[in-house]
Amino acid sequence: IIKVGAGTDGYLRVEANTSGPLLQSKDTTALYRVTIGGETGSPPKMNQSVDQKFVGAAMTFKFLGNRVRLDTSFYHFVDNGYSYFDDFLDINRSAVGGTAYLNPHSTAEFAPAQGSQNFWNNTQEFFNATLTAQLSENGNFRLYYAHQQSTDRRDLLRASSVQSDNHTLNRQDLPFAIDCSSNTIQAQYLYKTVRTSW
Repeated sequence: IIKVGAGTDGYLRVEANTSGPLLQSKDTTALYRVTIGGETGSPPKMNQSVDQKFVGAAMTFKFLGNRVRLDTSFYHFVDNGYSYFDDFLDINRSAVGGTAYLNPHSTAEFAPAQGSQNFWNNTQEFFNATLTAQLSENGNFRLYYAHQQSTDRRDLLRASSVQSDNHTLNRQDLPFAIDCSSNTIQAQYLYKTVRTSW
């Protein structure tokens, strides 16, 4: 399946999906799904852009007549665009608790920085695996593993406030360098007791 979406400002999104069985027999089944795609676009603000790519995959294995099952999934996402709210309010007309008005200088093309002064580079990855097994008529075992990793590299040169002349901006430079990684492991054993006297 291929999906295509288009919009204003050169926006384009393309996504392709495929899924089905890899193997099917009396005691063993293997199923898969793969998704790839991306988005692109050029908003009117000189420092904004849309540039995203993603790929995802999942597989399911069933063994011994579905008594043992393994489910896995993977997702990788990259955002190299730039998206930040760059508009600013008219301090003479806007009031706390009242209507907010955009400053007349805050046009659709306005940006407080050149495109070369900003960057946006975010990456995210996820991987999950779950193994379940029916060990007996009343006993079940589950083993779960999850990995998550993200990298955030951004530099936001933004307007922080408006001076008393209502059009001169004070700016802030906010660089980001954030790395996050986590691993999770869980093991469970569930036993269902049967009591005729309860």
